[in-house]
Amino acid sequence: MGKERFRSFSSSGDAPHLKEFEISCAEPAFYSEWNWLPSAKANTTIVLPNLNSLTLQYMPFKWSSPLFKTDLQSLTLRSLPTSHLPLDRILHIIASNPNLESMDLHFTTVHPAILPLNPITLENLTEMSLGGHYLLSQLVDDITLPSLAHLTFDIEARDPIEETITNLISRSNNPPLASLSIAYNPGTAFYYGAAAGIMSWGFLMEMPELRTLKVGGTAFEPLLVSLSGPEDGGGQWCCPKLTGLYMKGCHAHGDGVSKLVQMVEVRNPTPTSSTHNTNGGGGGIPGGGGSVDKLKHLELHECAMLGPDVVQWMKSRVLEVVCVELAYDRWVPSYSSDSDSTESIALWNGFE
Repeated sequence: MGKERFRSFSSSGDAPHLKEFEISCAEPAFYSEWNWLPSAKANTTIVLPNLNSLTLQYMPFKWSSPLFKTDLQSLTLRSLPTSHLPLDRILHIIASNPNLESMDLHFTTVHPAILPLNPITLENLTEMSLGGHYLLSQLVDDITLPSLAHLTFDIEARDPIEETITNLISRSNNPPLASLSIAYNPGTAFYYGAAAGIMSWGFLMEMPELRTLKVGGTAFEPLLVSLSGPEDGGGQWCCPKLTGLYMKGCHAHGDGVSKLVQMVEVRNPTPTSSTHNTNGGGGGIPGGGGSVDKLKHLELHECAMLGPDVVQWMKSRVLEVVCVELAYDRWVPSYSSDSDSTESIALWNGFE
């Protein structure tokens, strides 16, 4: 789109063939009011019949802009620090696009709702990511997502978040959630206080289809214990189809490393072959609570000091292992598997 055409679109919203629109800034900055479509008045006439994807990151916009009433399928918003939207106006943006399939919202500052929140149902939404202010957890309480498959929470923890997640899953008639991410950031660790808002991992029992779990800033041992199988050997397994576990900034205490070894041993009881078979050791494991899939990917960032012997042992059980220690403890730069078919990478501290 040329400069003049973009200027025409940004001011008048005349782009009948436009399907995707994205304007992103790498970092937040201060912007005064912009005379462009995302900040247009509510009564502005627009011609965007084919627009289905909108992404605005660290750019100014107004919640009442007609741009947010184009029946989008994909919506990504990352607000400026100077944005102070009430919760009901954020919900208004969502409700204006009932056919959303993917939604990624991050608001640093949110005000309490001015008007009562009206519950909404997004029948087609399969991916939802919410990050930023703790009030966004209240937003979840008014949304029903019967097709949800991928859920990401990166919200400031003021209260335990598991109740919010459990209520969402129950209200949505237990959709087959395949991936869950809580306070996990692959770049830097977030420390949200009391175990990233997680007091108990019992809610994972309600996610039998979960295959990927990513967590950050939580206690190391309780999650591993929850994933280590039923205590009596005959109960229900937690996340029996889990094949990928990612942990970031989950500091181990005391017997954390031994709990990790126990979890790997019970989920991957037979060492994988040297050639790493095609299913990556991911076949079902007979268990008291039914068949359990083996872990295929285990990734730990700044969690525990494992040592090369523990890393090597885990690599004999799990297809891919990534372990990055704290920067001030790390002394070995890298380690690569001798396998030709799969490369596993591990960084650790300690002495041989």
